[in-house]
Amino acid sequence: MKHGAVLVTGASSGIGLAITRDLTSRGVPVIATIRGAEARARLLASVPAALPIELDITHAEHVAALPAAVQAHSPQGLAAVVNNAGLAVVGPLECVPSAELRRQFEVNVIGQMAITQALLPQIRASRGRFVFIGSIAGRIASPFAGPYCASKFALRALADSLRVEVAEQGVRVILIEPGAFGSRIWAGTGAGVQRLAADFSADSAPARLYGPLLRACLGMLADIEARAPTPEPVADAVWRALTATHPRTRYLVGRDAWFTALTLARLPDACRDWVYRLRLRALLRSTGRGR
Repeated sequence: MKHGAVLVTGASSGIGLAITRDLTSRGVPVIATIRGAEARARLLASVPAALPIELDITHAEHVAALPAAVQAHSPQGLAAVVNNAGLAVVGPLECVPSAELRRQFEVNVIGQMAITQALLPQIRASRGRFVFIGSIAGRIASPFAGPYCASKFALRALADSLRVEVAEQGVRVILIEPGAFGSRIWAGTGAGVQRLAADFSADSAPARLYGPLLRACLGMLADIEARAPTPEPVADAVWRALTATHPRTRYLVGRDAWFTALTLARLPDACRDWVYRLRLRALLRSTGRGR
């Protein structure tokens, strides 16, 4: 690990909080980006040693001010950036509002790259590293998760391109691809599905076509949230990505991520579509609406 601080975006909950806690426990100074007083309080209650910075990665003014704020918090330099902030927009693509699709990409893709561009000179100076928190959803797209999957596909492509572009400058770029881990993102996703379902009028075509599946998806999300493991394995993968002499280009994390990568992702499209259609039928049966 090079001298200097590590900046972690979206550090107040879930994976970001686990990464921040893990790094500070190892004696690494962490500049943790948060949004709002509640997030600051939650962060400092869990990780008092963290150095919080208020940052909305979709606001150009916040991003422009970030390099100076980082230098003020860490005069010894910046060793790495962990691009973790993100959200998940889900739902049938026919019904996802354009504004929500734009918001998905503004946070998960454009905001991530804005932070990267702003801090690349400091990382270049330290010959440091960028770690992107992607997802197994960046390898295989799932029905009703199209916006989220598309953003993670895009993030994977950008990480792959950036890795080669900056390699000769002494900068390493690593992608972490977790499966499902405990995170506030699931609560936000469920709330988004509920809002979408509420927008359907009772006799509308979307309500008839997608309503039962959306209700089943809500139950599935609640189950994922209840059973998802804690995100410490992701924090451990980040540590390995930051400290390995020769880090991998990507790290899969979680049994579900490995299972998906080794099975579903390798199936022909027609076979994978068949598997997903079986899953959707099972979801419908679970609501009593299947045939």
